[in-house]
Amino acid sequence: MTPGRYTLERTVRKELERSWRVFTRDPAAAFTIVADNSLALAMLSTMEIQQGARIQHLGLNFILNDETSAAFYRNLVGDGVDGGYAVMSALTVGEEVVATLLGIRDGARYVMVRISNAGERWSNCSPGRLIIERTMAALHKDGVREFDFSIGNYAYKPPVRRCAAGAGRSRGRPELARNSLCAARSRSTPIAPLSAARNIRQTRARQAAHARRELSHQAKSYSRIEECPMNPSHVYAVKRAISAYAPALFSAIRRSRLALHQRRNVRLQSALTPWKESFIRKFNFVVQSGPFAGMKFHRSDAASAYLPLLIGSYEAETHAFIETALARAPKTILDVGCDAGYVAVGLALRAPAAIVFAFDIRAEARSECRALASLNEVEKRVVVGEECTPERLAICGERSLVFCDCEGYELDLLDPKKAPQLKNADIIVELHDFMRVDIAMTPEILSRFADTHEIAVTGVQRRSAEDFPCLSILPREVRNQALHEDRVQYQHGLI
Repeated sequence: MTPGRYTLERTVRKELERSWRVFTRDPAAAFTIVADNSLALAMLSTMEIQQGARIQHLGLNFILNDETSAAFYRNLVGDGVDGGYAVMSALTVGEEVVATLLGIRDGARYVMVRISNAGERWSNCSPGRLIIERTMAALHKDGVREFDFSIGNYAYKPPVRRCAAGAGRSRGRPELARNSLCAARSRSTPIAPLSAARNIRQTRARQAAHARRELSHQAKSYSRIEECPMNPSHVYAVKRAISAYAPALFSAIRRSRLALHQRRNVRLQSALTPWKESFIRKFNFVVQSGPFAGMKFHRSDAASAYLPLLIGSYEAETHAFIETALARAPKTILDVGCDAGYVAVGLALRAPAAIVFAFDIRAEARSECRALASLNEVEKRVVVGEECTPERLAICGERSLVFCDCEGYELDLLDPKKAPQLKNADIIVELHDFMRVDIAMTPEILSRFADTHEIAVTGVQRRSAEDFPCLSILPREVRNQALHEDRVQYQHGLI
């Protein structure tokens, strides 16, 4: 579909000009596209507050401020502003934020993600419409020619469509399409010009009718989302939109996020080297706390040591799950995605009567796992293998534990239709929702076991230095840094 061009009627242009005049009566009024990372994150916090107030005023359930959604958008803004693909724009009057707009840019294309405004006090200048117009003008000047404002599935929002800003200009500004400015039909149907007054009346009528149709379904739909609070539909909607409209950008975002996380972690680990040396002098290469306290690591230089492993805080979200599973005395344990063997060997130490099967597709990881098992004298009970397929899960018996951390492969592996033995096994799985945009991975996996298992889900949790007494040997200002795991967003589930 070739995007069409849209023309604003004279009345609408006048309304926008009037809105800008009203807004700029205060000499401190300004529009800006935020380039500073910390300021952009501050604007995101304001956006969350404003959006929450708006949705609650409408009597709906606001879910974008839960832990996973908030982390997703913080990563998007934090990485994207630095990477040049996230665009955070704002209308401000001094210290007050009147409106914010968050979008994604891919070359000459822009996709809106979230928008907010300060509410009734500023309604006389239509801040939502004004920030869209100002953002489009600024981006058009910078080479953007296609704008998509179709993100958002709240019941009160009527369908909108994307538009392209062509060579036609209105007083130096690009042509604009928005639900309050032009009528939306199917993507293949041209849009006829409407008067501003008629357009606004029709928009309000559509909003009211759409809300009446949908509000009766809201309680059911939102309660369904709340049952899996770590997987709000808006996260998937944003990812699907970006991947559909800008697949190259989506791949670039993934690569840049991974590279950024790696760079951050390298810098942090390098800065911690002197404190690693102090920690190792005191405790040697022995895990100090957590479910695998007492496990030994091979000696290495301090720079390559990873403090969360030695402290015992690594993936602390799983600790309660591990203790629950071990209390059931499993006889067979599978660690899928064993990496260097931290979990596989740790479980072998904690469950001396169990056989542990460790799987990893990387030869280097398998070699490291065998070496760690030998160092801890459990090599006879740790069987290391390559890929784990659903057929390999046939080794699970009635008292089995499956620990799964396999970068998105869990969607294919954890299927009781392919591996019926899973119905009798305890499962601890790291769910990598960010790896897939075609399916909401967590609800899909959890639904497979809803009839046979008791399910608990947890997301990323803050670490507290007070929970790890061994950190007392480090300066107070370094302790939280020592606990830091710079990981892409993930979550764990006990099934």
